[in-house]
Parts: sequence; C-alpha cells; structure tokens
Amino acid sequence: MKKENSINNKWWEERATIHEKSEYYNIAGLINGDIRLRNFEIEEMGDVKNKKLLHLQCHMGTETLSWARLGAKVTGIDFSLNAIKVAKRISKQAGVDVNYIHSNVYDSLKHFKKDSFDIVYVSVGSLHWLNDINKWANVVYNLLKPGGILYIYEFHPVSSVLSKTEPLFERNYFSTNNVLWDEEGSYTDSKVKTKNNKHIIWDRPLCEIINAILNVGLNLEIFKERHGQEGKQFSYLVKNKSGLWVVPKGVGTFPSTFTLRAKKNIHEKN
Repeated sequence: MKKENSINNKWWEERATIHEKSEYYNIAGLINGDIRLRNFEIEEMGDVKNKKLLHLQCHMGTETLSWARLGAKVTGIDFSLNAIKVAKRISKQAGVDVNYIHSNVYDSLKHFKKDSFDIVYVSVGSLHWLNDINKWANVVYNLLKPGGILYIYEFHPVSSVLSKTEPLFERNYFSTNNVLWDEEGSYTDSKVKTKNNKHIIWDRPLCEIINAILNVGLNLEIFKERHGQEGKQFSYLVKNKSGLWVVPKGVGTFPSTFTLRAKKNIHEKN
C-alpha cells in the first residue's frame, strides 16, 4: 500500500502544478467570483450556510472554495502537498476563508474529533483512487455529526471499464482489482509533457460503494445515475446543447456520473 500511495502521490504532485495553469480549471475566474459547483449539487445538498463542511480529496479546492462562497464553514483535505499549497494560494487571492489540511484521507480522524462535521463532500474523480472503500466509509461515518450528511458527485464505475476509443467494455465491470496506468499528460491537457506517468486506480462496481456506505449505518436519501460528463473522457463522445459530453445518437447510452446523499441517524452515538 505504501508503494501504491507513493506512485499516486507523485502523479498528483506533478499534476497540481499543471492544473493550476490550465484553461480547464480557469483559476482566474474562480478567484474573481466563479462558483464551481453544478446546479444539481447545490439543489441536492440543500442550504449549507453556517454548516461545517469537509471536502475529502479536495485537490486545488475549486469546489471547496465554492461551498465557502455559499456560506459553509469549509475545510479541505488532500494528500498532495502541492495541491494544498495551490488551494491556499487561490483562497488567499480570492479573499475567501477556507481551512486546508495536507493529509491522507484515511488519517482524517487524526485531525478532527468524531462528530465534527455537518457535511462530508466528495467531488467527481475521487473514489477510484481509494484502495479500501470500507475503511473510507467508516472514516466518513465517524467524521459526521448525528444528522449530518455525506454528499457525493462522482464518475459512474461503468465509465472506468469502457474503452476510450469505442463504446465497448474492455475490462470486467465487477472487478475489484487495482489497475496500473502509465500514460503521459493529464485530463486537463493530454499533450503536456510529464515525468510521473504511472498511477494506480481501483475498479469497483457501484454496489460496492453503496454497500460500504449503508454498512456503516448511513441512510440513503438520494441516488441518481446521470448521463453526460464535463470532460471528454472518451474520444467518441460529442457535446450536447448543455455543454456536456455524451454518447452520439445511434449508440446505446450509459451512465457517466452519479450523485448520492446519505444521512447519519440523528440519534446515533459512536
């Protein structure tokens, strides 16, 4: 596990520097007042004003800062030191108060007391970097106050096993194996030159994610599978009128992302 963490950490340390300068993230727009959240996230999350929110695997804090702009008392945590440095720099330039902590997600409880947060938020592109989804769910449960909610907006696991060049499965959807990738560039720019190109992700079916959440005692309130994504993950996708990348007409559709909200019992005692 230490070796896997080291490989992934090197990948993210290098990408954080690249992402800060990318058009994809448009940091200047964020500093000048943009809200980098989707309308359905804001609607499904509900009012966050004055609520304590923890953003796990926050990367450069684009969504983290956005929740703070909507009135939440926000903390972001990430294992990439470069990403945390960028996030702090952006927050300072934007004049928005956000607390950032450099830490592995599994070590979150070393930094906070149990029952500390009203909301734990997980943004798209996070869960497949976790080797132990059950341990993660237990951390989330213990971080939440009774009555607190977990909210996830994430890539659908089916998108992890599809070919990038044609709409066909290239791996077993029900696999729980880790997968070693070795590719230059980044999702913000496939042509950028990079040195640390190996990284490891963990495939898992959607049922494994949901069961991990239910098994720790959280109650599912919202679950939606969604079609369309913001980035062109596959070469055959086309952009629709809403600006999302979707499967072209004539090809069977598949869920690209999902949203989930789960609540801790208000009378729960750890």
